[in-house]
Amino acid sequence: MKILKSILLIIAATFLTACIKNMTEADYLQKTKLFHANYNSDNHYVNFRLLKKNTGMDASESDYQETFEFVKSRLGTMKRTQLLNVNFTQTTSSGEKLVRLSQDSHFELGVAKEFFYFSESGALYRHEIYSENLLNRDA
Repeated sequence: MKILKSILLIIAATFLTACIKNMTEADYLQKTKLFHANYNSDNHYVNFRLLKKNTGMDASESDYQETFEFVKSRLGTMKRTQLLNVNFTQTTSSGEKLVRLSQDSHFELGVAKEFFYFSESGALYRHEIYSENLLNRDA
């Protein structure tokens, strides 16, 4: 019985490792599309919960919502993106490599550079957005 449990654990670990390593560029792009769909639908809380779950960020949901609303007021809805590159950038404290997708993003009111950082297993770790439309928060 012990041997059977060990074999099953090895098979399960092998299966999980294979699943983790089989994320493709298309899989990561699909995750960015879901992020943008949440953005366009004002479902900020879904993106907030993903980021909080995977990174343990200490921002409150109300802080994230305020930032989300600011970005949306300056850029409007997401129209389309163009993938610039996909690369490995850094390693987490647990030793997992992060995959970074760089995108040129076109919104209703302007353009931005976006960076999505995912674990190799597909968990969203960080989202960064840079746009001239976002530079002066008081304007």
